[in-house]
Amino acid sequence: HTLYLSDANPSPDEDVLSFSVTAGKQYTVATSDLTNGADTYLTIDDGGGTSLTPNDNANGLRYSSTCDDSCPLNDQTTLASSVTFTASTGGTWNARVKRSPSAPPSTGLTGSYNITLTSP
Repeated sequence: HTLYLSDANPSPDEDVLSFSVTAGKQYTVATSDLTNGADTYLTIDDGGGTSLTPNDNANGLRYSSTCDDSCPLNDQTTLASSVTFTASTGGTWNARVKRSPSAPPSTGLTGSYNITLTSP
């Protein structure tokens, strides 16, 4: 998936991917294999407008958009996102992926990623 296009302001670009869930079952949605400076920000919603807590970095770390100390690695995993949840209702849910609003300067204006849905 293309995270954002080659544009001076990539923030409005959002990918929405729909998937089916079963009520009471646990799922993990995760981005991976980030390329070309991608920095993902992942939100899951239940298809009815209720969103779960979004995730910027799966590693739990926060990075400054100015890199006051040092910029994070611009590799395939450091700026990836992950959300684990138990579906409250069955049906079609959505994963929304966009460029992180706090993307450090080490990221680029173009990028791509893979996204996976797993259930134990």
